[in-house]
Amino acid sequence: MTATHVPVRLDGLAAMFPHQVAKTTELFRLGLPGRLVHSWREPLPGVVLLTGTRPTRAGFLRAALRYAEPDALLTGYDALQLHGIPIPGLDGTVHLVVPYANRTRPAKPLRMERLRQLPKWTVSRGFPVTSVARATLDAARWTRCPTELGTLLNLACAHGGVTAAELWAELDDSPQRGRPAVRAALEKLDVKVVDIRQARARRVIALGALPPPTWHRRITLDGRQLLGMADAWWDDLALAWRWLDNPRPEGPDPLTAAGVHVVRTPVERLVAEPELVAEELCAAHALARLTSRPDVIAS
Repeated sequence: MTATHVPVRLDGLAAMFPHQVAKTTELFRLGLPGRLVHSWREPLPGVVLLTGTRPTRAGFLRAALRYAEPDALLTGYDALQLHGIPIPGLDGTVHLVVPYANRTRPAKPLRMERLRQLPKWTVSRGFPVTSVARATLDAARWTRCPTELGTLLNLACAHGGVTAAELWAELDDSPQRGRPAVRAALEKLDVKVVDIRQARARRVIALGALPPPTWHRRITLDGRQLLGMADAWWDDLALAWRWLDNPRPEGPDPLTAAGVHVVRTPVERLVAEPELVAEELCAAHALARLTSRPDVIAS
């Protein structure tokens, strides 16, 4: 009996397949024997994890995207969590939207919606995801409990920085299923009390896994001499985060002169570049931990 010839090094497979997720057809084309290919876990038909371990949620999402390719997007609850919005509701189902021409067969626990035109999307934490508004509505359309539906919409506004107007606009472009219930919930939605900037900032903070700050603080030297305002404030580190309507230089900053670490972010970047802003906040947070806290007071 002759040995099976494998023309690739097994330790090189991880480099060939990002996140160590591969299709069995790809492995067979490389010349790997069937007994080896079938020894790896197959979370979805024809897709294996080269790690040999049980898939994490992230690993299963990677497998779902490979299974449903090309051009599949994550939406619903998984997309919201990847956007940094702390929303419960995962039930094991992975909700995907794919092009209408994509003829991949549905497989449990995937929910695949075929669309003639894909919605706007972005990359968050390395995954292709629909926008916050679309992910919210896609989750909402499949939520049967009215109470859970209302909670979902309110959390998306409070933590995702999405507005009621954005949800209404996106609803018109979403599939028909579940629209009446969502429309009724949107009519009852009270977002007047939602600080949209703070909601968008919360999403950035969640993306960076930073501890929660306090909001809208006056920073003084002795309780009387005002140094400036902080839109978000980490008191243990004297780290201030300011959101700028005008990104032009503000001149000398008394906060910085007093030793306060200040991160300044144009408000449009809270929406356009949340992951980059999260990285900047994390860097400032790490730097502040290495320095002595100045003698300032937040109130």
